[in-house]
Amino acid sequence: YHGRGAVVAAVIHSPGSALEPLFDPSTWRLSLLFIHSSGWGSARDVRLSRRALRFSCAFPVIHLDECESTQDVAWDCEPGTFVVADRQTRGRGRGAGREWVSPPGGLYMSWRLGVVEPTGLTLLGGLAVLRALRKWGAEAWLKWPNDCWVGQKKIAGVLADCRWSGSRCSGLVLGMGVNVQVKEPPEGAVSLHQLCRQAPDVAEFGELLRAQLRELLKVHEKMGVSGYLSELRSHSLPPGSKIAYWLGGQRSEDEVADLDGQGYLLLRSGLRLTAVDRLQVL
Repeated sequence: YHGRGAVVAAVIHSPGSALEPLFDPSTWRLSLLFIHSSGWGSARDVRLSRRALRFSCAFPVIHLDECESTQDVAWDCEPGTFVVADRQTRGRGRGAGREWVSPPGGLYMSWRLGVVEPTGLTLLGGLAVLRALRKWGAEAWLKWPNDCWVGQKKIAGVLADCRWSGSRCSGLVLGMGVNVQVKEPPEGAVSLHQLCRQAPDVAEFGELLRAQLRELLKVHEKMGVSGYLSELRSHSLPPGSKIAYWLGGQRSEDEVADLDGQGYLLLRSGLRLTAVDRLQVL
């Protein structure tokens, strides 16, 4: 697995390579190297699990025991790569300065995408998570735009980071955190372990989620959000629901009217309809 992204397979599969000294088989610690325009550069020191590298033609999976954030690692990988970590020391949530708590037993995964239409990608990630949760019997619903809840407790969150070249998206990383086998979730959260008599292990759930993501991306590339809009609507708050939210530094309350054709939330205030693409629902 060579190219502009992480050069890691050579360390495992080529015992005589020049990269071998960077890998310590006794601890499974690896210093990832990345190729930049200026040449070689050192990178993050991470701890690999023994199931660290699984490659398919288009969607390799890098599994780390620990990293600061899978989002950061994914940016240095080739498009198509999934980065999974057992632990994050600096996981991020949506919004500046918001931290994602990463207790043991959660799935923490980021998917590096190349040039892609960014509109609706957060919703795509949320829908993929929701599908996977429902396959295990969890009655999850989508709290627009990026959280999955069961009842009134959060079970998963999605974060999309996009890089721009002018007005064009030049790359995107879609991150997900799911409480799969978390024994004691944070206050206000729930896990599959608590909801299911025989919840999947994290690796099994991750495989299912990646399959859902790949399937939805195919639809997104052909049809955009319209290809899965009806499914989003059926698992979101129904029209007429009252929501409280922060927007522009102010707390407001309005009524949900619908999702528009791009997945933006339509809010009704009296006779006025407003489409919003970003706000913090309380």
